[in-house]
Amino acid sequence: MLKKLLRYDLKSLFGFWWIGLLISFILSVVGGLFGYILNSPKEFSKVIYGISFFVICVACISVIAFFLFSCFLTYYRFYKNLFTDEGYLTFTLPVKRSTVLNSKLISGSVLMITTIVCVATEILTGLCITLRDEIFTKAFWDKISYNVHLIIEDGFLNEVIIGIVEILIIGVLAVATVNLFVYMCISIASSTARKHKIMLAVGIYYIAGMLALFATIIFFMFGADTLSYWIAKLTDDTSLFYSIINIVLLIVILLAGLFSAILYAINHGLIDKKLNLS
Repeated sequence: MLKKLLRYDLKSLFGFWWIGLLISFILSVVGGLFGYILNSPKEFSKVIYGISFFVICVACISVIAFFLFSCFLTYYRFYKNLFTDEGYLTFTLPVKRSTVLNSKLISGSVLMITTIVCVATEILTGLCITLRDEIFTKAFWDKISYNVHLIIEDGFLNEVIIGIVEILIIGVLAVATVNLFVYMCISIASSTARKHKIMLAVGIYYIAGMLALFATIIFFMFGADTLSYWIAKLTDDTSLFYSIINIVLLIVILLAGLFSAILYAINHGLIDKKLNLS
């Protein structure tokens, strides 16, 4: 049943998503072309420079708008499918609450990860077009090749690969954690308020987000001395540097996984016990 729900959710999410992707990608390419004009050593009129700057701003706004549009699709889909009249039909299906939540989590995470990859591709495309005279040169790629060979010769290739894999895992967990956090805010607001549920969900999100930010700042304030010590220590030992970085990334993965599990349990409890199907 999970496959059927997942297929339905993905189809609903990606239905209009492609339109936003196409528009933002075209604008990023056009923005890159006008960025090349601004980066060119040739002299142009002030009107051309003004138009180029305006088009680049529009391209940047379109990329940001595309990302926000993807977020809106993900979270509005969750709210509409569970906490509106459509939610009554959803929970009359012969499926477990966990199956419904898993479908929303997987489909939302797939959409957000795809969006992040597409946004990164659009930004890189615009930069490559703007800086093509600097990037598509033999000297630039020789420098890249030299740095790669340096890592291989120093024997740190395995550590670098492990670090990249750990960063990718952290990225996936971060997307899932953010989705679960927003789902929790929506679930709490929809389960407790009769009116202005969206506003309450936004308020809960920002209050909880500020508390998390405050806790992070306090953590780094008290850990500043330890961090300074290790930075001084690592600058003298490259092998120790890579080892410590991999250990830190592993700890982050474990903490992110634990936090995601807690948020998942909270969401499951809210959906299973506090949903008012009447």
